[in-house]
Amino acid sequence: MNKTRIRFMKKFKKHHRKFKRYWRLFLKSHSLLNTTTYRSVYFFKQPMREIDILNFLLDLSPELKATYDLYQDLLFALQTKNLERFNHLLETEHSLISPEFQTAFQTFKTYQSYIKNTLSTHYKNALIEGINNKIKVIKRIAFGYRSFYHFKSCILMIQNLTKPKTKILAA
Repeated sequence: MNKTRIRFMKKFKKHHRKFKRYWRLFLKSHSLLNTTTYRSVYFFKQPMREIDILNFLLDLSPELKATYDLYQDLLFALQTKNLERFNHLLETEHSLISPEFQTAFQTFKTYQSYIKNTLSTHYKNALIEGINNKIKVIKRIAFGYRSFYHFKSCILMIQNLTKPKTKILAA
């Protein structure tokens, strides 16, 4: 979506700064856009809501509007884990969308089975990625361990999986 916005920003020189300043509105979920509070905004002479700014920019091109609508539909389907809606969007022919988004759309079609697995299961790999990151930090801080046993012990202690062994000294 961002590449499409940049292309239209270059195309519409008169509104270049509006596209550049309000880029976040294109990526923001439609449900999170402010639809009630009017505020004075830069580049517009009257107070506007976020939804008004976005609609003004989207009305400049039907291709941009079609791309934005498809982006929001895909985003909503992924956020709500609605697999039927996601598959329906992939199967439907979209003729007006931008070439940049068609590339991303083709990637979604290629990895459709993996996306299906992600949406249908509740498993996440964030915990494993966090542990891997901690291990890399330990390695970087320690500048290497001579003994793998000490390295393993350090990892287990940081993850609170074991307690350090203490030596009992006889008096």
